[in-house]
Amino acid sequence: MYLRKIEEVMRFCDITIDPKKFLNFYLLFSFGLSFSVSLFFLSTSFYLFLFILVVVFIFSQLFLYFILLFIADTRARIAEDNLVDALLLISANIRSGLTIDRVFLLSARPEFGPLGKEISNAANESLTGKPIEEAMMNIPKKLKSELIEKTFKLIAEGIRSGGELAGLLERTALDIKELRNLKKEVEASVLMYGIFILFACVFGVPLLYGVSTYLLETMLKFSPSLGLREILTGSLSPTTPRISSDFLFLFSLTAITITNFFGSLAFGLIKEGDKKFGIKIFPIVSSLSIAIFIGVRFFIRQMFGALF
Repeated sequence: MYLRKIEEVMRFCDITIDPKKFLNFYLLFSFGLSFSVSLFFLSTSFYLFLFILVVVFIFSQLFLYFILLFIADTRARIAEDNLVDALLLISANIRSGLTIDRVFLLSARPEFGPLGKEISNAANESLTGKPIEEAMMNIPKKLKSELIEKTFKLIAEGIRSGGELAGLLERTALDIKELRNLKKEVEASVLMYGIFILFACVFGVPLLYGVSTYLLETMLKFSPSLGLREILTGSLSPTTPRISSDFLFLFSLTAITITNFFGSLAFGLIKEGDKKFGIKIFPIVSSLSIAIFIGVRFFIRQMFGALF
């Protein structure tokens, strides 16, 4: 299952390395990395050692998958951006009276990026005797795009039925252009919601956690004399578990990271209609938010540290 997923994504990335050899190498690398990292925690606890080993190994596999996925999505996005121009060029070449094989061969321009390369590969396959409609259907197998899949399925059906292909391609290009313009208008109308979410994640959340953690640390500092530790933990028992400043700091970092993750996913859905775009910006958002959180704590300590 995992191997098939990696093979599929590598095909969309146009990576020609043998997937089995590549995955075996990366599995060994991931295990070596996770084992090396977890060794630092072996002296603390064996269970913590196992936990870190498993977590780092899983995250390294997820990192590989998402990197490949981002490369595949980038290729598909570039291909979609050039699709309208490619269709209009194919239509113009058809009207010039060229054979269908020559049409696609001359339409495979380098400036079309991945789309031009795949059209060229399909045209070369047709010159070796493969039916052109079958060769065209190989293009969506290399580009992870529903729009390109539907477009070339339509082209293959047009070639197979012998219809007026030039007019069909022109109308399809105009429809795609209108659809993209409409999508841009919708994105612009909801962009403010995404900006508000990012602003709250990057500035609002770390500011609140920075102030609140400093306040709690200050209250815990005076708790032996004021009895606040029992109030904060909700119990007056003498065996009340201690809440340290390190725990509050780690809890805040975890909460900020989780909030930023889901905020980034929401922004990706609003901005691009795709959660993967949110995952792409998550490291930047999380880094900025944590930096602001640490900066707020430092600023408050400098301002009020002498008073307490």
